[in-house]
Amino acid sequence: MSSDSSEVTVSTLGEAPASISKLSASPDPSEAPSTTVLVAGGGICGLLCGLALSALGVDCHIYEQRGTSGPSQSGEIAYLITEELDKFLAAHKVAVDRTRVRTAGRQVLADDGDVQLQDSRSQDYISYEALHSALLECFPQDNYHAASKVTLVDASHPDVVVLQLDSGERIAGHLLVAADGVTSSVRQQLLPNCQPAYAGYLAWRGVAALDSLSAEVQHHLADKGTLYKGANLHMLVHPLPCSSSSSAAAGEGQPLAWSWFNNQAAEELPGLLLDAGLRVYPHAVPVGRLRLR
Repeated sequence: MSSDSSEVTVSTLGEAPASISKLSASPDPSEAPSTTVLVAGGGICGLLCGLALSALGVDCHIYEQRGTSGPSQSGEIAYLITEELDKFLAAHKVAVDRTRVRTAGRQVLADDGDVQLQDSRSQDYISYEALHSALLECFPQDNYHAASKVTLVDASHPDVVVLQLDSGERIAGHLLVAADGVTSSVRQQLLPNCQPAYAGYLAWRGVAALDSLSAEVQHHLADKGTLYKGANLHMLVHPLPCSSSSSAAAGEGQPLAWSWFNNQAAEELPGLLLDAGLRVYPHAVPVGRLRLR
């Protein structure tokens, strides 16, 4: 990386970044460098933020702890493409038309499985992997730093913030955006008293191959967004855009994603958030490790 004032600055562990003074506001506006924004976390939110800032001419750099793009660590997640998201993707020329799937409508099921309500309005879904890859393709590649976890935030300098990565490198910028998830190391350092609160329910997610289901189930669920709300739970089922990972998980054919939201008391969580080795996770069990019983 360059130490030019328009780029992020890297120095060795324990040393203040050499160009902090260059990043600080200049008395002469004509000599002032462009604003440098550092984003901790290169997931969907981090990339959306990075694209928006880059479009405004901001020198934005994203630091992501994972080494490569791919499925979410929590499994294959599908995003609903809302009107606002659709407009953003179009404005930033993010190509997702080939990786989104559109339902033929929506429906709500009764307790006996019959259709209780129907709505002809369609919905578009896209997988985490496909959306992340499309966003990453549009973001300046030299400004996306994979395998770079933010471990320390130093906000003691005037006008700038300094990040330290797990490699020991220190980076200076004018502004820090924390988009590093529910276990955000940035939030833990800057807002130690701000902790995640349990919402009162667990979300169980899975993927099924459509052709592995009965003909009747295929007929009712194949091309629709389906909701069922029962006592202390609700379920969502919808088509999942094909991707290499989802196809492998579900087998051949169109994948069908399901999410089961079940109310659970907080004291029950340690007995549910277990992997096969009986390790307890605080928020989510990684994909493929869930204890089966």
